[in-house]
Amino acid sequence: MNESIIETEIINILTQTSPIRTTELVRKAREKHSGEMGCSNATIYRRIHQLKKQKKILEIRFSECKIYGINDPDKRAHYLILPEFDAQRQHIDEILKLLKNGDNSVVIAVFDELDRYTPRYPLNPSQLDKIVPVLKKDLDVVYRTVRILHSHLTRFRIAPIDKKSLLENIKGILEKIDSNYTENLNTEGYCLEILGMWNDPYVVEQLKKDARDLEKLKKVKPYYESPFVAKVIDKERTALFYFLLPLRKSQDDQIITNKNRSIVGIISDIQSRAANFVMYPPRDAELYTSFDLIE
Repeated sequence: MNESIIETEIINILTQTSPIRTTELVRKAREKHSGEMGCSNATIYRRIHQLKKQKKILEIRFSECKIYGINDPDKRAHYLILPEFDAQRQHIDEILKLLKNGDNSVVIAVFDELDRYTPRYPLNPSQLDKIVPVLKKDLDVVYRTVRILHSHLTRFRIAPIDKKSLLENIKGILEKIDSNYTENLNTEGYCLEILGMWNDPYVVEQLKKDARDLEKLKKVKPYYESPFVAKVIDKERTALFYFLLPLRKSQDDQIITNKNRSIVGIISDIQSRAANFVMYPPRDAELYTSFDLIE
């Protein structure tokens, strides 16, 4: 195989997956051209070495891994990136500094910049850690913050390093928007799914709170039917059983009885959907259940 083809393949892989461990890059290149002449491990490693000398690709050693948000305990691990990836990382690192003390207009300007580049250059775990504190700011910017975090978790499978802080702040947001839910329904949906990725039982605590307002419960029902929260809804079946038990009893007041019956019906539907997802997972269930995020 012509070495220029191997070079093109190496660059293509780095364009789609960067940074990537050297051994993984070699494996992907071999897989793509399995059985073809001139595509041995030795040939690929030789071409990688040449590309490094030409500075067409850069190598990240173990001592530099944290800068790039790489959490790999193997001190022998070497990662590869494209030079433009590193330049973009430096740009993002620079503007993320503004989030610490910036007002809402500054935060929005930073987020606009991230929206422009993250489809191509997703944030790394260290950079996401700098996003999390914005969750404590005004609700005006919280939605954008939650959306960025949710996107990285679901689309890129990238999580902040400080997961405890993330989950605590997400719960704080749900408490904030409880009394003003009409303008923050999408925010609540993202928050519930983030908690669901860690099977956090707070999802069920929030469901109990939402059940106090029948109209809200009707509106947020689709969020509790998300595949991302199915496992925790099903897992907390006993807590939900005892929560619904008093509501099943007849009341002297027919209005209360009808309201309770509606609440029981909605939550039962949510539970049935969750149980069905867990017992009979669809073909794409891995998209919702394969997150290696729980410590």
